Amino acid sequence: QVFVGNLNFETDEDKLQSFFSSAGEVLSVIIKTRNAQSKGHGFVSFGSLEEAEKSVEDLNQKTLDDRVLKVQLARPKTSRRKKTAKKADTSTESTGDTEAEKVTSDNKDDSESTHKPNTSIFIANLPFSMKSAGLKELFKDYKVKSTMVAKQKNRRSKGYGFVELESVEEQQRVLEEFKDVEIEGRQIHVKAATSEKKPRKEKKAVDSDNEAEKVAKKPAKKNKKNKKSA
Repeated sequence: QVFVGNLNFETDEDKLQSFFSSAGEVLSVIIKTRNAQSKGHGFVSFGSLEEAEKSVEDLNQKTLDDRVLKVQLARPKTSRRKKTAKKADTSTESTGDTEAEKVTSDNKDDSESTHKPNTSIFIANLPFSMKSAGLKELFKDYKVKSTMVAKQKNRRSKGYGFVELESVEEQQRVLEEFKDVEIEGRQIHVKAATSEKKPRKEKKAVDSDNEAEKVAKKPAKKNKKNKKSA
């Protein structure tokens, strides 16, 4: 099989087969396309290696449909994979110590997080108007470390949130006492969070004083620009 490059986009497979038939028996011709449009290259298969080599010698740099063709023996996919594998092996050997250190570090982090008790609770069916400050106020009778309300990209509440308590005992107290609570006509549901990783993932959606400050500063910047233009 040979690779044929720099094909005219108007050249079809029949014309390409006819062009290469002078080198030997053509078994198949494939022109690569995208959305039915030629990509300008393809492959021609012959009955023997000798015929393929002859086509390279005879037809490389020859003109077809006003384009000078580039003809060369096609490389087997397996050889490309082997090269990729060799590169990967070399890379692994050169960074072996670094990777080992990373794995060790990751294992330490996992073991530490495994032994750390989960003190968070999950609150569902919250009013969409509820913000983190309001959630903190709702649990003001308990020892709360942090609160967060999950939000969509448009900053609209998803209707649920998380509250992290200071201890497992405090978490259990909330689960036992915080029942049958209704806010703005919505019966909220409270249960232990399955993982403390969930609140961390939602940090981007948390209402905070910093976010409020950023929002407050943006109009001020626009006013300064307007003053300069005036």
